[in-house]
Amino acid sequence: MAMDLFEMARNLEMEGKSVYEHGIKLNKSENIKKILQMLLKVEETHFDLFIEIQKNKKPGPIKHVDFKLARQVFAVLKNEKFSNEQVKCFEKMLTTEKRSEDYYNENANGNATILEIAKEEHRHFVLIKEMMDLLKKTKDYRESEDFKKFDNY
Repeated sequence: MAMDLFEMARNLEMEGKSVYEHGIKLNKSENIKKILQMLLKVEETHFDLFIEIQKNKKPGPIKHVDFKLARQVFAVLKNEKFSNEQVKCFEKMLTTEKRSEDYYNENANGNATILEIAKEEHRHFVLIKEMMDLLKKTKDYRESEDFKKFDNY
């Protein structure tokens, strides 16, 4: 039996919640945890919104990620390091967010709330990608020959 839109949407949101919970457990950095906890809370509200939409209730407001908080956290992430397991977890987050965004865009049937949730999933994708890129750049620099020269001083 094929899943309906709402069942699939709730499953996608639960998958997002699960991957963020895993990321929170993997990360020792309180800065990274702040961002992941924010994303986790937004996924939980999306889950609730899909229940409201399915019950033909007027859905509440869509909670958005706080990019102001993200920028503040990004400013202090320069010395963070990712393990291979953390990188894989963040890649899973990207995959999950992209899959959710695509599914909602393809199946919204003009529903403005679902389309707005799809946009929010895209914001999550961008936020995670930017964080990964920032951490990769600082890691690459720390591994560069220019940076290693400082070991001699």
